[in-house]
Amino acid sequence: MILKTLTLENFKGVHEPVRIEFAPVTLLFGPNNAGKSTVVQALHYAREIFERGNADPGRTLLGGDVLDLGGFDSLVHNHDRSLPIRMRFDLDVSKEDLGDLEQWINIPTFGSAQFIQPPSRASVEIEIQWSDTLQQPRIASCSVGYDGKALFKTKNSVDGRRITFQVEEMEHPVMTWIGPSLRVVQNMEPIPLVEYQTPFSGDRQILISAPSVLPPSGKPLEFSELEMLWEPEEEDERASWQQHALVISSLFIAPIMLLRDTLRKFRYLSPFREMPGRNHHPARSPDEFRWSNGMAAWDLLLLKGETLVEKVNAWLTHEERLNAGYRVAVKRYKVLEVNGPLMMALTGETVLDDEEWIRDAVRSLPERRQLLIRDQRRDVELCPQDVGVGISQVVPVLVAAIHSQAGIVAIEEPESNIHPAFQVALGDLFISQTREKSDLMFLVETHSEHLMLRFLRRIRETGEHELPPGAPSLTPEEIAVYFVEPEEDGPRIHRIRIDKDGDFIDRWPRGFFQERMKELY
Repeated sequence: MILKTLTLENFKGVHEPVRIEFAPVTLLFGPNNAGKSTVVQALHYAREIFERGNADPGRTLLGGDVLDLGGFDSLVHNHDRSLPIRMRFDLDVSKEDLGDLEQWINIPTFGSAQFIQPPSRASVEIEIQWSDTLQQPRIASCSVGYDGKALFKTKNSVDGRRITFQVEEMEHPVMTWIGPSLRVVQNMEPIPLVEYQTPFSGDRQILISAPSVLPPSGKPLEFSELEMLWEPEEEDERASWQQHALVISSLFIAPIMLLRDTLRKFRYLSPFREMPGRNHHPARSPDEFRWSNGMAAWDLLLLKGETLVEKVNAWLTHEERLNAGYRVAVKRYKVLEVNGPLMMALTGETVLDDEEWIRDAVRSLPERRQLLIRDQRRDVELCPQDVGVGISQVVPVLVAAIHSQAGIVAIEEPESNIHPAFQVALGDLFISQTREKSDLMFLVETHSEHLMLRFLRRIRETGEHELPPGAPSLTPEEIAVYFVEPEEDGPRIHRIRIDKDGDFIDRWPRGFFQERMKELY
């Protein structure tokens, strides 16, 4: 799981910085209109910024017609254009080779740099501000840091015409490395330990040639004012500086590319999940926004073959899972023209002895698929519209969880219109999928007490070594529970910790557990 934390400032109801620590399963609870969607919408906004450089989005890549962010004016706190929106992302880079120049900036001839103290964490922070000059918001700055310390920062001028680059911490441990080998320069030995000394000093900045503070993927930074700031006396010094510049480019660009790739894997399932038509056909040009209304899930069931259908059915039918009494069925048909020669031959209206021609003709017929729901109790096949709404609501959740291999799967109200028994089974679904896929994270906005109780039960059973056969294990470190509470100055988002016995360490400010106790006693 690469994305570890998200810090928001001046975003929607959030004014002062709020930090969200993610776990493989991250839950957002709270009353209606408290601001639970803030975190999910922040990820939508970040995707727009890092994917399209769009600081003023309405309809998003993932939200489609379901989610319209309303632009910068709707997203900045209190609609105050004088405030900057700040978003910081902390990433796990312990498994990444940040010195691999070929991977990050596509420079194979310079080899790789080996860091004396390889970092384990990286951060990317962006600031979005309104420009009166441009009469639109702009990405004003992008900062990259390692292991809790800021390192580089790019800034955009008010008119968007000048972008500068600055090293903010010259003594940062990551600024010491070995190599890379200068194979592109003749008669040049590889540089051993590099104690980094460059024209970056004090508050001086270097102008870079770039269309944005976010660099294009796979390209090194171009330092436009280098000659004005530093004139190397010998060619070897120039080659050494080129070497430094490429490693710096890699250090700056690598976390941004990692974050961009993580956001590209972001899937969003809204609470407004539609039911497929009776003769549902997958979209000819699949779009990510079809996940928002659940239609992408039905598309995949038709397109991805038996393996995905079998996995979904395993959750739908198993008695220790949803035990729904229904299963998905995909029927395949050949379309035969009624008045065509093949039909006439098959019905005996014409005499045709060439069996090979018949076989070839049948093989060449176009194929159609139909998605059905089989009622196992009555042994009948039905269209999704003919089954209770709960099945049509839970199937997209199952498909999104099972088909996703990495990244963030954000689901709003997975419990919508489904039975409590289904809700607790979804808890096991989320746990098991993160167990199988270490780079997968679920971000779930919910009101479901039943879902929460299943997580608490699995934590308790794991701690007591009493898990039922086949049940997934869960530890307190693998789940993060947040309560969003409305206050006068905006939502307060705070974590509710859980101990190894499956009990809450922190009291709920208010919410369903207190309401449950009042109803019981």
